[in-house]
Amino acid sequence: MGARTARSLLPRASARGSGPGRRIPAMEWGEQQPIGRTVGRRVPPPPGEPPTRAAMEFSKLANLLPRRTPKGVFRYRSHDEMKADRERWTVDAMVAIARSRG
Repeated sequence: MGARTARSLLPRASARGSGPGRRIPAMEWGEQQPIGRTVGRRVPPPPGEPPTRAAMEFSKLANLLPRRTPKGVFRYRSHDEMKADRERWTVDAMVAIARSRG
C-alpha cells in the first residue's frame, strides 16, 4: 500500500465535491465541542433558559447609552480606511461625552 496523502484522508464527499448521494451526515448537537469558555466563577446558564432580571435591566440600560458607531454595513477598500473611520467615531464619542459632562 502506498503513502497516504492528505487528500486521501478526507471523507469522500470532501475529496470529490458535492452532489447527489455524496452528503456527509451532520454532527449531533451533543457531539460538538462547546464554543464558550468559562473564566472565573460564573457559570453560563443552560441553553434555552431565559435571561435573569438583572441581565435584562442591564440590557435596557445599555440600549439607552449613545451609540459610538453609526448603524449599517460599511465596506472599505483597505484596513487603513476602516481604521480612520473607527478612530474618527471614537474621538467624536469622546468629545460628546466630555461636552455632556460640562
